[in-house]
Amino acid sequence: MEDVLNEEIEVIKGMVGPEDHVICVLSGSVDSTVAASLVHKAIGDGLHCVFVDNRLLRYKEREHMMETFEQDLQLPITCVDAQSNFLLS
Repeated sequence: MEDVLNEEIEVIKGMVGPEDHVICVLSGSVDSTVAASLVHKAIGDGLHCVFVDNRLLRYKEREHMMETFEQDLQLPITCVDAQSNFLLS
């Protein structure tokens, strides 16, 4: 498994230059979390994660997501409040 991880990190490094930046939109699912973690291992500070809060989430899910990504995974993340784009007042 370690070989697969290292191989994928090298593939990402080959696709993203040392001065390039990558935006990753996170849904909170396992897929987007693993993708963001893998890209972060490959390019570090060149990764910029975004979580879009559409206000259609479960109770306290926004807070849980932000805490998990910032504190537990140490991923750089910005939360965008997009409620007005999804719900009419």
